[in-house]
Amino acid sequence: MISKLIARTIILLFLFNTNPSFSQFFSGAEISYDHIAGNGYKLSVVFYRNCQGQQAPETISIVCSSITNPSYNCIATANKISYNVNEVTYSCSSEPTTCNGGNAYGVSVYLYETSSITLPPSPDWVFSYTSGCGSCTHDIFMFNGGYTVNATLNNQIVASNNSPEFDKYAKAVMQKCYYQQFENSVVEQDGDSLVYSFTAILNGFSNSLTYVSPYSPTQFLNGYCMIDPQNGDMKLKSYSNIKSAYGIIVKEYREINGSYELIGSITRSVDLIVYTSYNLVPMLSGIDTCLSCGFDTLSNSFNASIEEEVQSNFRINVLDSIVGGLWNNCELSWDQGIQNASFQTYNNNTDSVYGILSWVPQASDVRDQPYSFNVTVQDDACPYNARNTYRYYLTVTPSTIGFNDKKSEFRIRVLPNPAEDIISIAQEGILCTEFQIYSIDGQIVKAFRVSTNNSAVDISELKSGMYIIRAVNASFSQKIIKL
Repeated sequence: MISKLIARTIILLFLFNTNPSFSQFFSGAEISYDHIAGNGYKLSVVFYRNCQGQQAPETISIVCSSITNPSYNCIATANKISYNVNEVTYSCSSEPTTCNGGNAYGVSVYLYETSSITLPPSPDWVFSYTSGCGSCTHDIFMFNGGYTVNATLNNQIVASNNSPEFDKYAKAVMQKCYYQQFENSVVEQDGDSLVYSFTAILNGFSNSLTYVSPYSPTQFLNGYCMIDPQNGDMKLKSYSNIKSAYGIIVKEYREINGSYELIGSITRSVDLIVYTSYNLVPMLSGIDTCLSCGFDTLSNSFNASIEEEVQSNFRINVLDSIVGGLWNNCELSWDQGIQNASFQTYNNNTDSVYGILSWVPQASDVRDQPYSFNVTVQDDACPYNARNTYRYYLTVTPSTIGFNDKKSEFRIRVLPNPAEDIISIAQEGILCTEFQIYSIDGQIVKAFRVSTNNSAVDISELKSGMYIIRAVNASFSQKIIKL
């Protein structure tokens, strides 16, 4: 057994060596941990390997350190447990990457885990894994150094904690001159509150690589870099080819004695290669309540309000083409972000794919905070399949002020529905002359009179959304949708 003195010396070398030898296979990593029992924890590292270099190692070392309690410091060995290589560069079959015998840049993924290690209570545990730079020379750093990914844990303030864990692999390539959206969502077992942000790429315990101006941890592309602090979705655009890298930190807060305390964090640091292609990156429409085959990202919204106990169906359409007006084949998938909802794809892996989300929310689903789900579209372009992910939001509201569509001794039809500017009210039987239109929260937004059995009504001043049209002094009400 290594003595404590020797162990501490080795740990210092791991933590403060800012220029480790470069390994020709490393393209990024992320780190997390799980609570086993008592003070026992398991550490995990997802290892992104540049397939052009040597094979991934069989074991890696993770440094466990506490400044408050240095006697607890240790080095844990993590074994490679995933031998089923997952390629994250999504190449086309006719132009394989180096991961599959070809020549294009390719990245595959391996998982490493430790056995259970003992972590006595301490407020500032840091778990660090450091490896060398990949085979590329980055355009955003003054010099290239090894990456370090850290996870933190305060198991003095909480008895136990499972860190968040990324549930989607990192993005390794993207196309120049297109907005692309990528997920960085996590699984959070304990229900803690999470905050996502970009973070600097480290090459030691706390030492950041030096960025070349104008690049920074939050601006690592020549273009647009944004991350949603609530769900980790990234929206990126680069106006030039670049060999870049990005870091993401997810901080975990738990309510303790009435206040939210930081109890842990995880990081992800990964190379990002921007390339030129004449392929159109696939796009998704907003929420199409008409279930039409039209595509219009400008007018369709990615937010909608729906009522409890009402069947809601939304169609999501795809736009993706290549030079010459030809269409790529595309695949749609969703993240099952809404329980009890279904997402059915049609013509998947063809050039006419679309999806329909169906949901009947219950009274218990009513809340101010919207539900959300992600839909990812991936085409079959070469050399890399282009991918995009869109997030959709649905707010469930109570039944509209007790109104129900009712049958009566006369008939009233409102057409078209949905409508853009003009609706036609056609009546059979007794003529109803007064009508009111209500918003879904019960406010009268328009009142009008008609004098004939067929009347045109201008609703262009109403905002897009769902409304209730009601005949005054008659048992008629109907839901209408304003586009």
